[in-house]
Amino acid sequence: MADLTHVQKLRRQKNLYSWTAALLLAGSILILNFVVGYLPIRMDTSEGKIYSISKGSKQLLKDLDDPLLIRLFFSSKLPPNLKLNEQYIHDLLSEYKRASKGKIRIEYLDPSQSDKIRQQAIQAGIAPVKLDVRERNRREVRDCFMGMSLLYGDQSAMIPFIQQTKGLEYEITLRIKKLVHPGEIKLGVLSNGESLTFEDAALKDLKTPMSELFTIVDVNLDEEIPSDIRSLWLVGPTAEISEEQAEKLASWVVLGGTLGLLIDRHIVDIKEFRATALKTGLEDLLAEWGVEFRSGLVVDPRSDTIQVQSTRGFIQWINRVEFPYFPLTSDLDRIHPATKDIDVLSFPFVSPLKIKGKKDLSYTILAKSSKYSWLDPFPSVMSPLQRHAKKESAEEGPFNLGLIIEGIFGGKIEGKEDEAPVGRVIVFGTSRFVRTDFPPRTQNFSLFMNLLDWSVQDEALLKIRSAGAVIRPLRPMSEGIRFLVKNMLIFFLPIFSILLGFVIWKRAKIRRSLLPLTYTGA
Repeated sequence: MADLTHVQKLRRQKNLYSWTAALLLAGSILILNFVVGYLPIRMDTSEGKIYSISKGSKQLLKDLDDPLLIRLFFSSKLPPNLKLNEQYIHDLLSEYKRASKGKIRIEYLDPSQSDKIRQQAIQAGIAPVKLDVRERNRREVRDCFMGMSLLYGDQSAMIPFIQQTKGLEYEITLRIKKLVHPGEIKLGVLSNGESLTFEDAALKDLKTPMSELFTIVDVNLDEEIPSDIRSLWLVGPTAEISEEQAEKLASWVVLGGTLGLLIDRHIVDIKEFRATALKTGLEDLLAEWGVEFRSGLVVDPRSDTIQVQSTRGFIQWINRVEFPYFPLTSDLDRIHPATKDIDVLSFPFVSPLKIKGKKDLSYTILAKSSKYSWLDPFPSVMSPLQRHAKKESAEEGPFNLGLIIEGIFGGKIEGKEDEAPVGRVIVFGTSRFVRTDFPPRTQNFSLFMNLLDWSVQDEALLKIRSAGAVIRPLRPMSEGIRFLVKNMLIFFLPIFSILLGFVIWKRAKIRRSLLPLTYTGA
C-alpha cells in the first residue's frame, strides 16, 4: 500500500512539473509576441506574400514628393466575411504607410456615423451598395460603404467598391502611379487582316482594365503609324496581311519599336470543333526573324477543361472534360517579369513556334508545352467527347508556345554599333488565350497585361499584378498508378490503421504493467 502511495505521489509530481513547464512556455511565447510587436522586424510567410507590399510598390512610394491622403470609407455593420476584408485592408494600408516613411496619411471613416461623412464619401465617387445583413436573428438590407479615395495635391483617385482583397495592392499602386506620374501611354491596336480590336465582343472584358493604364489607338497599316505609339499589337487576324503591310511592321521593329503578335494558324469553329488552316501573311516575316510559325495544333494530355453539353435520351447533360487541344502549362520562364510570378497558363488551339535563330537577335521562350505533348499537323474534327490518341508518326514535344525576340533587326552599321536601335517582338501561336469568349482564366489575362506593361517598360506594375495568384495543376497520372492509389486508400490504409492502433495499445499495456517495478525498484 505504501508503494502504491509513493507511485501516486511521483505521478502527481510529474504532472505538476509538466503543467508548470507548459505554462512557462506559453507565458514566454506571449511575452515574446508582445515584445516583437514593438520591434521593426516584419516577416510575411504567407504564400504569395499577400500581407506585404512588393518592391514595385515600395519603389513607387519613393517618388512621392507631396503627402498622400488615403481615406477608407467602410461601414461598421457589415457581413462577417466582409469584416475580414476590412481587417486585411487595414493591415495592407499600414504596410503602405510604413513604406512611405511618413508621406502617407490614412483616415478610417464610417459613413453610417454621420451624414457629413456619408456626403463626403459620395462626393469622392464612392456610392453605397445594398447588402443583406443578418443581426439578432433578423435579416435586413442596408446601404453599406466599402471604398477608398486617394488625394495627392490637387488630384484624386478612388476605388468605389472593394468587394474582394485579391489584387488589391495592384489596384492601389495603379492609382498612386497615375497620381504621381500623370500622362497617357498610347498603345496601338492594328485593325488590318480582319484582326480583333477592343471594340469586339471577344476582347470586351479587357477594354476596361486596359483603359485604366493606356490610351488605346486604332492603327491602320495603310496609313502612317502615329509617332507617339509606345507599342503596336496585332491580335487574331483572320485574313492575310499584305506584303506592303508586313514590310511596314518590319520597319517599325527595325526602328526600335515593340510589336506584339497574338496570331492563329487555324480558324476553329468552337461549336462544331472543326479547324481550317489560315495563312496570316506573317510567316515569311517571322522566318526573316529566325522563327518558323508552324502549321498544326499542339495536343497535350496535360490540358485545361471545357464545358460540354450532350444529350442522352430526353435529358441534356453538361459536363467538364479535359480537352487536349487546350494545353495547360506551368513550364514558364521564371526569370522574365511577364511570366515569373505566374503558375499556370492555358493556350487554346495553339500552334508551335520553332526557333531557327538569326545573327544580332536573342530569343526568350516564355511558355512551353509538356514533354507528353505532340503535334497534330492536319487538325480537322476535334470533338472533346472523343479520345485523342497520339499517332505513332506524330512529332513529340515540348513545343514553344510563346516567345520574345530582341535585338538589332536591321543589322549593325559598321562604326555605329551602339547607335543601332533595339527592337522587340512578342509572339504567341494563338490569340485565344486572351479572348473572353473562351473559358476565362485570370492568369491568362494577367500574362497579357504583364506583356503590355513590359512592352512599354513598366515593370513595376507587372511585378505586382501576379502576386498572390497560386494555382498548381496536378501532375498527370497513369491508369495503373491511379488504380493502385485508389485501392490503397480503400483497403490498405484502414488495415494499416488497425494494426498501428493494436501496436500502440499493446505498448501502452506493457508500459503500464512495468510502472510499479520502475518506481519501487523491484
